[in-house]
Amino acid sequence: MDFKTVKEMLRRIFAITFTAAVLACTASPKAQKPVEGIPNIKPDEQQSLVAKEVVGLIENYNYKKIKLNDSISSLIFDRYIKALDPSKYYFLESDIKEFEANRNTLDDDLRIGDLSAPFYIFNVYLKRYNERVDYSISQIKAKYDFNQNDTYVYDREKMPWTKSTAELNDIWKKRVKYELVNLKIAGTEEA
Repeated sequence: MDFKTVKEMLRRIFAITFTAAVLACTASPKAQKPVEGIPNIKPDEQQSLVAKEVVGLIENYNYKKIKLNDSISSLIFDRYIKALDPSKYYFLESDIKEFEANRNTLDDDLRIGDLSAPFYIFNVYLKRYNERVDYSISQIKAKYDFNQNDTYVYDREKMPWTKSTAELNDIWKKRVKYELVNLKIAGTEEA
């Protein structure tokens, strides 16, 4: 590697670092909306700095020279929701509609280190998860008619988001019954 190449590389690194420092000083993340009923997880300063650095690395050092934009923001949004709730057992349709406001802004938010939207979505997920655990536990001791013809969709990935907690409760009641049937078939005493 010759001196010119090293000099150019150092100039680029300095430019990126300087830009990140300026953005860190001028842009402040939005206040995160709290989720009632759970201790909320919030991003710390280091996570915000890492988000900005990752955006810089993706945009400046990726061999494809990808620029984060609204279409990539939308892709990140979809993958994040799918990673949290791939079978649509936790989020309600109303949650997804609320999250949609962040679909095309994640790129801009990440660029300034604002992680409030992903953390808010995760906090809602934690709340829904805890609700489902509590509901499932309450259903374990319920009396079930195993001779009744019920339909349970195990893989809900292609199903629509549920509209209400009552609809989600029905799905989870069937899920608990399904699991109890499997335990009975396996000969487990707890069933």
